[in-house]
Amino acid sequence: MGDLVDGLLRLSRVSSGMDVPQAEAIAVQRLVADAWRSVGAGVDPGEDGPSFESSGASELVVRTDRSLLGIAVGNLLSNAVKHGARAAPIRCRAEIVGDCVRLTISNRAPNLRAADLAHLCEPFWTADPARSGGRSAGLGLALTRAIASALGASLSFELRDGELHAQLDLPATAAATHATATRHPAITSENTLAGTLDTTARIDRRVDSLAVPPTGGPP
Repeated sequence: MGDLVDGLLRLSRVSSGMDVPQAEAIAVQRLVADAWRSVGAGVDPGEDGPSFESSGASELVVRTDRSLLGIAVGNLLSNAVKHGARAAPIRCRAEIVGDCVRLTISNRAPNLRAADLAHLCEPFWTADPARSGGRSAGLGLALTRAIASALGASLSFELRDGELHAQLDLPATAAATHATATRHPAITSENTLAGTLDTTARIDRRVDSLAVPPTGGPP
C-alpha cells in the first residue's frame, strides 16, 4: 500500500508541474548502470533473472534532471524485469538520433500483443498481473510518461517479433563518438547486482567540461 500511495503522489506532482526539473550534466551510461544496479537489488534472490547489456556512445552526456531521469530509466528496466521473458536478456542502447539522445530498452515480451501498446502507460493497467506477483501497481510507466513530458522528452513503444522496445528520446546537448557494448552479469541468487562501467574517468572529464561556471566567476 505504501508503494501505491508513493507512486500516486509522485505521479500527481510530476503531472501537475510541482516537481520542477533541475538541469545538470549527466553521464547517460553511468545513470543507466546505476538504475540497473538498483533494479537488480530488488529482485527476489531465489529467482534467476535476466542478463543486461548496455551499448552505444559510452561518453554520452545530457543536461536534464538527474532524479527524474533516473526514475524513468529505472521504471523501464523494472518493467522489463517484471513482465519480460524469464532469463532473457534486457538490452539498453544510447545513441544520437537526429536532435535527440535516444535510450532504447528492449526485452522479450511473449505475452504482449500489439493492441496492448496503447494501454502501457495507463495508470493501474497491467498486461499480465500473474507475472508481477502482486509487485506492480501499474503506475511505473504512467509516471515514466509524465516524467518524459516534464523533461521535454518523448516516450514510445514498439513490438517487433515478440520483443518490446521502449524508446525514450531526450533533447540532445552533447554526444560522444565512442561506441561500446558492456555486458552485465545475470541477476541470480549468487549475484544480484550488475557490474559497473569501466569508463568512469572519461565520463567525469566529459561532465566537468559541460559544467556551467558559477555566476560572476571567470568565463
